[in-house]
Amino acid sequence: NNNNNNNKSGSNKEKMSPTFDVQPHLIFRVTAHHLTRFLKWLARKYPLQSVGYHNELLFTCVTMDSVQAGGKYEDFGVGSGWEMFGILSDEDKTAERKIVLNTVFNVIQRMCDDAVLSVCLGMIRMFPVVGSCKENNVEELFENLHLHDYKEKPRARMQSAPKKYELEVGDQLLLHPDVIDLTPRFEDCDHMLNFLPWKGRWLYSLCKKEMFDCFYNQKAQLMETHTKDNGAFTPICRAYYKLNEVLLRDTFEITRIYFTEIWRVLMLGLHLGDGFKHSASTEKLSLLSILRS
Repeated sequence: NNNNNNNKSGSNKEKMSPTFDVQPHLIFRVTAHHLTRFLKWLARKYPLQSVGYHNELLFTCVTMDSVQAGGKYEDFGVGSGWEMFGILSDEDKTAERKIVLNTVFNVIQRMCDDAVLSVCLGMIRMFPVVGSCKENNVEELFENLHLHDYKEKPRARMQSAPKKYELEVGDQLLLHPDVIDLTPRFEDCDHMLNFLPWKGRWLYSLCKKEMFDCFYNQKAQLMETHTKDNGAFTPICRAYYKLNEVLLRDTFEITRIYFTEIWRVLMLGLHLGDGFKHSASTEKLSLLSILRS
């Protein structure tokens, strides 16, 4: 009973709403069903900490101690990723702020290459956050994003959550064609406009398209891999994900599986499952399936 109570209290803590004045650096859309596992993976691989969860949105902040010089994730904070965030204010160009923006950029890039998360990218959405303004105040948004300072007005694809919110804000932005162009297609844009409503505010960022190239390229590959000739999407078997986690994690709750030599498996009377297909991709397992006629 004590274990059950501890599990419930831990789950409740994970799902606590962010504070009214929260200023996250990166927001993920992830369902409550996958939240616990997603948080564990973040804690193991990325310099982010949760600051609240609400309506399938996970608010996270960069853990500065781990990305500053000498920190465990110091390599996340270096580079020129901060330049992907368009025209920034002087406050956003400080050394500490650049570390935060570099980290957000590098997290997005590495998640796309993450062998555990990459196959699930279709179920995850990422929203980098640079600042906030009063909700429905388009002029303040334009001013904070320095849209009037662009030599060529950005052609942006919007993304928000819930997705229907894009239509509401899009209607307001369409009234200002001299400042920003909108397109629903990633292929046609040169920027991504990210925003989410929170407690009377807009949390926003305007990023160069290249920042999300890896995400949309990976997503397209998944669709091509798991789409039949007739155009129907074929979901990946859950066994694939389970065995994928076991093989890729350094430690796991159960004994890790090692294929120390070539195994030959004969499966009679059934099709090969995704679990064995994944094992075969390690080149440590050869498979033979005999189907009933």
